[in-house]
Parts: sequence; structure tokens; C-alpha cells
Amino acid sequence: MSDYSRRGLSARKRTRTAAGDSTHNGPSSATGGGPICAARAPRATAPPNPFGYIFLIDDYSFSGGASPHALINVAGRKVVSDELDLRLRNKNVFDCQGKIEYNRKVQGGLLRTFRNPLGRKAETMMRLNVAIDGPVGAGKSTVADAVAQRLGILHLDTGAMYRALGLTALRRGIDVQDEQAIVDLCLGLDVSVSHEADGQHTYVEGEDVTGLIRTPEVSMAASTVSRYAEVRKAMVKLQQKLAAETDMLLDGRDICTTVLPNATAKIYLTAAAEERARRRWLEMQAKGMPDTFEEVLQAVKDRDDQDMNRKVEPLRQAEDAVLVDSTKMTFDEVVETILGIVEEKRNG
Repeated sequence: MSDYSRRGLSARKRTRTAAGDSTHNGPSSATGGGPICAARAPRATAPPNPFGYIFLIDDYSFSGGASPHALINVAGRKVVSDELDLRLRNKNVFDCQGKIEYNRKVQGGLLRTFRNPLGRKAETMMRLNVAIDGPVGAGKSTVADAVAQRLGILHLDTGAMYRALGLTALRRGIDVQDEQAIVDLCLGLDVSVSHEADGQHTYVEGEDVTGLIRTPEVSMAASTVSRYAEVRKAMVKLQQKLAAETDMLLDGRDICTTVLPNATAKIYLTAAAEERARRRWLEMQAKGMPDTFEEVLQAVKDRDDQDMNRKVEPLRQAEDAVLVDSTKMTFDEVVETILGIVEEKRNG
């Protein structure tokens, strides 16, 4: 069995997360999960600053629509707003009328001190968020499990959420090409994840489907349903909410570009199509699946084409993401390389 078929060990803390109801789009308990596409009630918008000086501390969503923005005003007070001038979107703190004074490691994370335009200081705890993007079969999930364990943080496999939706559509005989039918399914579907001793488990309506979502058929279904704007919008909001509440590593196909554009470290993990197909084929052989290498290779190429050419958030390497080509690297070499990148970015 390939090293890339190994599952990483557990993260240090066990948690179960699900989308909330219409007034709480955050993690729920194992007994209180709600539809994954439930909408969050909008936050009250902060009053305008009379001096015109506010600058960004943390922003958990750049994908459009109402989303929480943590800001500092001229009095040095932290405020939360649902609306942010479009000129500030996708900007970092240096572009927002303020500057970072210094970073200081404290128990529980990194304390970042800002100085606003009038010279007043404000502090905020910076979450350690690591983002990994890459094509199918690059080993993102297993590598991410190992990296998260070494860092002592949780790992959220975002692709599993789309796979769970795709699996359910196939099971219920819903055409994955029917966008409205898929959106309607998403609106009422209870998808949740939990972190167990052997890694992340994915549930649909309380059923553990972790072992059912890695087939080529489900992979293509997931790629198809992930093209739909309303589905992605719902998933992205949930993922951002989870990452804002705890230190976390997320992997997927639009984490660096959309979900966590201000992540501490961004990595684009890839490998040659033939190598990715070989790894996936070995995993399938270990499970007794009959697919030939040629079939798996074609499926990998088809998935690449669909992911990289979809209209909504196509797979691409973010400009500030570090490229890691694992074609000729061992599993352990990939993990150590990514840990080195995280350490450099964290202390930079």
C-alpha cells in the first residue's frame, strides 16, 4: 500500500461540527446538527467612522455577500461589520490604513499588535490557519492529517463535504447535472464531520459515509456539484466559520484562493497525473476494487479538466501559495517540507 493511502493520526482534540440553523451557522453538537446550507442571520453593521479610518484585522470571507469583518477604528476599539468597502477586499492590513506593530507568541497562539492611524494600539489573537490546495490524488488528505497532528491543530477535509453531497445525490437518483435539484438537496441535507482516533469521519443524516466517498464515481459527482455557486457559497461560509473559531488546517481546491485568503501559510500540493493515478490505484487495489490503472488515470485527467475549467472558483494555484510537487518525494518528505513552510510563514 502506498504511503499516501495511510490516514494521519488524530488531532489532539475531538470535535463534531455541522452547519447550524438559520440563526447560527456554526458548529453544533453531535445531537444538534442542522442543514449544511442553512443561512446565517446578518450581523448588525457597525456605525461609520467619522474620521474615515478603519482597518482590517481578520476577515473570514472574501467571496461576496454579508460576512463578518473584524476591524479596528481610530479609538483602537475592535468592531464587527457585515459590510466592507470593496476597495479593501482581498487586501491585507498594510493596505488598510494601518500596520502591524509586532507579533508575540503567547500561550494559545500568536498575539498580533496593530497600531492604527492615530497611533493607538490594539491587539488580536491570530489563529493558525493552514491552507492546502491541489488536484485529485495529490495526497492532500493524508498529508494534511499528518501535518495537523504535528502542529497540534484540527484538520478539516473540505472535499469530503462535497463528496458526501455527491454520494447522496447518486444514492437518491438525483441527476448531478440538475443544478436546482442539487441546491434543493443541499438545503435540507445534514452533513457533519467528527475527528476520531483515525482521522476525520464524514456523516450524512447521522450515517458514517467515510468509507464510501473515495470512489471514482463519487469523485466525479463531487466535482460536478461543487460547480454550483449556491452550493459553494454555503460550504465556504461553514468552512470559514469553523476556521475562525479554532486553529485549523483545511485542504481542498479553493482554500487558498477563496476560503482562507489570509491563511498563515498557503501550499499548493500537486504531482504528475501518472503519479497521482498510481497512488489512487494502489489505494483502490488495497480495498479490492477492480479498476485498472488506465481507468484510474483517465478518471484523474477528467477530474482535473472539470476542476480547472469550472466557472465558479476553478482550481488554481494562489499567487502567494508555495508550490510543493510531490512526484518524486516520499510521504515523510512532503510532510516535513510543509511543516517547514508553515514554520517560516508563522515566524516571518
